[in-house]
Amino acid sequence: GRLVSLALVDAAGTSLETVTGHPFSAQQVMEHSVRQSDGTYKLVTYQKATIYRDSQGRSRTDTFLTPKSSDPEDTPPSFIEIIDPVAGLQYILRPLTLTVGRTAWRPTQDEPRGDDTAVARPGEKIEDLGVKELEDLAVHGTKYTITVPIGNTNVTTSSEEWASAELKIFVLEKSSDPRYGDSVVRLTNISQADPDPSLFQVGEEYSAH
Repeated sequence: GRLVSLALVDAAGTSLETVTGHPFSAQQVMEHSVRQSDGTYKLVTYQKATIYRDSQGRSRTDTFLTPKSSDPEDTPPSFIEIIDPVAGLQYILRPLTLTVGRTAWRPTQDEPRGDDTAVARPGEKIEDLGVKELEDLAVHGTKYTITVPIGNTNVTTSSEEWASAELKIFVLEKSSDPRYGDSVVRLTNISQADPDPSLFQVGEEYSAH
């Protein structure tokens, strides 16, 4: 599926450009319906994350890979990404080893998709799904459908993007591929309060690796 964000927040929660003045925090869940040998589908949660962005455009994503229902609530994330566009730095923290990596960071200049300027790729159909409310936010939906030849048959895949113009984030992304199943990335518990500034600082307990 497409599941590629457009200058908003991508499927991993990472801010692709500096968005200031629109703080938020949210829980993100990624799920995939895996096709079984008997033709049925099994819903699997393969990633959870907590996403933060402050008024200065700094972002933080706490990612939990392959979470289990038996995991206690205080289970540390697999890794934490902090992007500080003010300082021009990106940090990757690993809570299990208390190590941190630091690199320079600059925003991407990719053109957004999912609006009236979207241009279809060869064989692709773009459908405007209008505006609806999700998580108390007005979101605009766009559906992309494309048919490609696979062997002696044609396979049609589709994806949907529901974006908040106010916060510049995707609230819901869906993709469907008859070969592999359906994937969903959704944000819940969205708050527009400015997150605690300490969330965007690297703790003294972390050492460089």
